[in-house]
Amino acid sequence: MTRIVVGAALIASVALASPVAGADPGQIPDLSGYAAVDVDAYNTYYNYPTTNGAQFVTPGGYRCRISYTGRANPPMKQASCWGELPGTSSNSVSVFAAMSVEPATFSTVDLAAMEKYMDYKDPRDRTVDPADYKLLPAGSKLDYPDTGTCAVTEVSTVCVVGDHGFELSAKGSRVF
Repeated sequence: MTRIVVGAALIASVALASPVAGADPGQIPDLSGYAAVDVDAYNTYYNYPTTNGAQFVTPGGYRCRISYTGRANPPMKQASCWGELPGTSSNSVSVFAAMSVEPATFSTVDLAAMEKYMDYKDPRDRTVDPADYKLLPAGSKLDYPDTGTCAVTEVSTVCVVGDHGFELSAKGSRVF
């Protein structure tokens, strides 16, 4: 009987001292404490005919893009990151909104395709210049007009569109 009581006490103390693994997976991280950057410095993406976006590289080395397609009905909003993502075996994560915002999804994509876009002049099929990915410094966030926000630390990235998005971290990546 003593072993059962001691075992139950040990389990209870571990449960009280450990972080809650079952925390609400839908909880949106608070990005208010991050310093906002000038979005114009990152606004280097245009995909003909109507998609504009900001691109950046994270301190972790993977690339991200947040974009807005205004002439679509309704407008389309998207945030994506790709490359060697922490805390997942997938190489891409994206959140997309049009009629509604769906939870973000992890996937495996052709990374070269993420660097392709269409220009309005010939040659129309282009590849993004690697210099277009400016580092988003740790502790900062990029608020893209009418779309959403991405924020980074040295070891994590969060992107939010509406009430959905994703969090990338070596401690565990998640979508919400």
